[in-house]
Amino acid sequence: MIETESELEVASTVPTNHKEQVFIDFEVIEKTEALPLYKYPSRPDCMIFAYCEKGTLDISINLNRYTVAENHFFGSCPNQTVQLHQVSPDFKGYFLIMSRVYLEETRIDFKNGMSVYLHLREFPTTELSAEAITILKHYFSILASKKYHKESDLYKMACAHLMHSLFFEINVLLKGHRITTKLKKTRKEELFE
Repeated sequence: MIETESELEVASTVPTNHKEQVFIDFEVIEKTEALPLYKYPSRPDCMIFAYCEKGTLDISINLNRYTVAENHFFGSCPNQTVQLHQVSPDFKGYFLIMSRVYLEETRIDFKNGMSVYLHLREFPTTELSAEAITILKHYFSILASKKYHKESDLYKMACAHLMHSLFFEINVLLKGHRITTKLKKTRKEELFE
């Protein structure tokens, strides 16, 4: 509840543009116009998971350009530089956006899913099988339906457990796509082997 005039003035100046809205917890979005992404580089303080059913999406993560095509999974971590370049007219896909606050509240940490986090940092887009995309679609639709059934006191807990399950599922889906490269040794390691 707003009690002072200064708080009222601040509240009335909050932008109502859908791109500038703050996601309190999470959103499942179909339309790219509603995404918190811009045509110029920005650092959204949220985690974004997406999959593409058809069409293409050109996006940059940390100034590296990627094309998300049919049956591709896309993920960006909080505070990565993200830029949306182009969306094809026939694009069909869904986006799951989770705020950092929500990730912290639900205790979704990257210790259990560290490999997912590291994979997404290096390879934000991954081509998946049609079956894997179907699995993601089911998770996204369940989360979207839970989001709007807030009459239950336990809906937040149910959503948190679904999110945890989704993280583990993504870990399993991406496991076969990880590129295991031998890290280059430092000069010190080379000398003292």
